[in-house]
Amino acid sequence: MILSIDRGQFLCGLDGCDVSVRFDEAKPQTYRALEPGDYSTTYIFQTNYDRFLTALRKSKKIYIETQFYQEASRVFEFETTGLKW
Repeated sequence: MILSIDRGQFLCGLDGCDVSVRFDEAKPQTYRALEPGDYSTTYIFQTNYDRFLTALRKSKKIYIETQFYQEASRVFEFETTGLKW
């Protein structure tokens, strides 16, 4: 998973950061994310791809919570129903 934003800065250092992901109404899970090699702060890459994809395929919605520089954390909501695999 790649998460990108147009404005703001993800708060994810050289060692990575934790991202909270909730699939439908399940309990949130923690995933590790990394910033790109060019140190851009507008993208993060989620690790644990296999575990994420397995849960994603079964979900109808996902909620991703991450930290932002000089801001509160934000939650992104994505509809996953109808994704073509």
